[in-house]
Amino acid sequence: MNICIITLGCPKNEVDSELVAASLQRGGHRLVDSPEAADAVVVNTCGFIQPAVEESIGVILEMAQLKETGALKKLIVSGCLVQRYHSQLAEEIPEIDALLGTADHLETLDMLNSDETHQVLVTPKPRAILESDPDLVAARIPRMGHTAYVRLSEGCNRRCAYCIIPQLRGTLRSRPVADIVKEVKGLVTAGVKELILIGQETTAYGLDMKDGTDIVTLLDALMPVAGSAWLRLMYTHPAGINNRFVEFFAANAGDVLLPYIDVPIQHIDGRVLKAMNRGHGEKRIRQVVEQLRSGIPNLVLRTTVITGHPGEDTRGFRKLLSFVEEGWFDRLGAFPYYPEEGTVSATLRPRPKHATAIRRADAVMAAQTEVSRERLQNMMDKRISVLVEGPSEEHELLTAGRYYGQAPEIDGVVYLVDAPTQPVAGQVLSCTVTQTHDFDLEVEVVEDED
Repeated sequence: MNICIITLGCPKNEVDSELVAASLQRGGHRLVDSPEAADAVVVNTCGFIQPAVEESIGVILEMAQLKETGALKKLIVSGCLVQRYHSQLAEEIPEIDALLGTADHLETLDMLNSDETHQVLVTPKPRAILESDPDLVAARIPRMGHTAYVRLSEGCNRRCAYCIIPQLRGTLRSRPVADIVKEVKGLVTAGVKELILIGQETTAYGLDMKDGTDIVTLLDALMPVAGSAWLRLMYTHPAGINNRFVEFFAANAGDVLLPYIDVPIQHIDGRVLKAMNRGHGEKRIRQVVEQLRSGIPNLVLRTTVITGHPGEDTRGFRKLLSFVEEGWFDRLGAFPYYPEEGTVSATLRPRPKHATAIRRADAVMAAQTEVSRERLQNMMDKRISVLVEGPSEEHELLTAGRYYGQAPEIDGVVYLVDAPTQPVAGQVLSCTVTQTHDFDLEVEVVEDED
């Protein structure tokens, strides 16, 4: 059977889909890129915020229409949207043959092979994470080829007031160090050049093991097996940044463990942080960013913030904007708040109008653009290593890549100009910066490092 997997949402969903793809291939099915060429479609959904919900429903409805024409034999829907709204989906979209929750992706093969329809499998409290099958992990083929997401854990023990994730993915369950090391070895052997370490909160890794294992333990174990591949750490939490963490990065960050850290702060105003139930205030955030900046050479620091959360008044927003203008972060994403059903924040008042939240997010991004432009201008004429991505989406005659300070799909890119030979995706090339923009760089290739 020809199967098309459509993945929506975050990198955690990418990993789930890659595991499902490996399972389906092992079961004798063939993967295709187009729904029109498929006998069955699997839609791996996101249900984190309202726009993601709407996008997921829109895609499901498109696939339902395709099934009505007779082009599709089966439609399976999985992931966070199912975990959250499985009853409504089953009732309102009868074209769906099976619904699978966030812990039930690997049942996709059985659902495809079954003659039954309208099956619903949603584990109320998501169980052990999918990577417990080492053979399946070894068979996983990363969507981006030379870049792979490596999930360190599943679930989250925090209860941020705005977040639905613990309800969708359960409490923290960390993978054993040995399992992650084995996966990384396999990915490196397969030619992966960048390993992006992810989880709901990577700095909480190991806390559930209660044997002293932590994120530093894991990083220390991964560095020797990563070879020349990049290790990039995402989704750290200010509460998890301590002296041991900073000292390890200060001593080891470089060509393998990248001096790039993603620390979502969400806000800086104490009143808003309290309403968010973040567990700390402005003082702690300033301590963390100052410690990271002063302790780790050549650090590229990324964050995300939310505007328009309940409790954010004009003063609180101006405080956030001023903090962004201080220039602590090289990379930043700003998102307007969406009240999510089932969260504490959705019940809180007062709350800025959504149009206000959008305007404030735009203002934050405008301020960050100025910071980014100035930061990148300082890179003129510098030598950097660039991981080649392939043909640019912006211009067919240009090749795109990234340097260590750019995570895929969320940061800027590097454009390779006048390369002596056609660069190949996955190559790491030595380049000189020749032009800078708001978020992107232009470079000339100096020599091939591979």
